Amino acid sequence: MRGILKKVVSGVLVGCIAFGTIATASAIQGMVTKELYYGDISVSLDGKS
Repeated sequence: MRGILKKVVSGVLVGCIAFGTIATASAIQGMVTKELYYGDISVSLDGKS
């Protein structure tokens, strides 16, 4: 009975580690980077351009 319990606990632990690894990899892979272009920007200091 004790051997079966150890196997079940080990299986659950391995499953949680595998799920966490896959979830983290999916989150990293799902990130998107966009390059933005701005036009007609002016900077002023004390009201002078």
